[in-house]
Amino acid sequence: MLMAWRHPSTIALIEKITVSERKVDEDKVLISMEELLRSPLSVRPTDPWLIKRIRSRFLTPPSNNPYNLTFAQHPLKGKMTIIRNILKERRGGFFIETTALDGEINSHTLILEKELGWRGALIEGNPKYLESLRLKNRKAWTINACLSVNQYPVKVTLSQNLLSNRINEKPQTGTTAKPALAEVQCFPFYSILLALNTTVVDFFRLDVAGDEIKVLKTIPWDKVNIKVLYVKSSYAPNWKMELKKYLTSNHYNVFRDELHDTLFVKRDYAT
Repeated sequence: MLMAWRHPSTIALIEKITVSERKVDEDKVLISMEELLRSPLSVRPTDPWLIKRIRSRFLTPPSNNPYNLTFAQHPLKGKMTIIRNILKERRGGFFIETTALDGEINSHTLILEKELGWRGALIEGNPKYLESLRLKNRKAWTINACLSVNQYPVKVTLSQNLLSNRINEKPQTGTTAKPALAEVQCFPFYSILLALNTTVVDFFRLDVAGDEIKVLKTIPWDKVNIKVLYVKSSYAPNWKMELKKYLTSNHYNVFRDELHDTLFVKRDYAT
């Protein structure tokens, strides 16, 4: 369990930098600010300093260059048909997709972007994929981070294994090989929304390797409007039941329950 330990050098910094008085030059105290992001300190998800930090250090703007894609036809085109029907082929919507990988092979948002002119944000904290993601020239923001399971930013150890984004993953039983690890910055979902200047998301693809419910519980539902949620849910029957119970209590209906994913639509959703 992460402890709320404060480095002595950051205590004075926190006392000086308040929400109402943020006049310290960011670059001059870069090391101390990195310490602020590393541990679960008293940084609120709406803190203006935090929002500014995300914008300046972790967001890459949409590309203006032509797409650089591998496949002539989108690999998930058939799977996205039902979601497009729910969205009534709406044009110009806004999406957020986690575990974006390379932005193509397993992307649920590329077809919305290419064929319906949607814009949005691709969240990928694994450095193994970041370069290939950016080379695809997606017309969406790229966010070099992961989603925090807490109401504050924190750094975690992330496995760089090709097919896994699990945090603090251990080697499989019977193996001696250690997974390649990287330290990755995580932010609350609401902080990322504020950094993107929006609280409305038309389509949210959430896949964070088992931490989906924890991430969802950080969201202030009275302040955001997420219309369609497509959540990875292939873990355990009781896990899926908890997911459904939580989202239905927050005004969502289960539209489609698949083997690996569950599709939720907000009750008052209208295109």
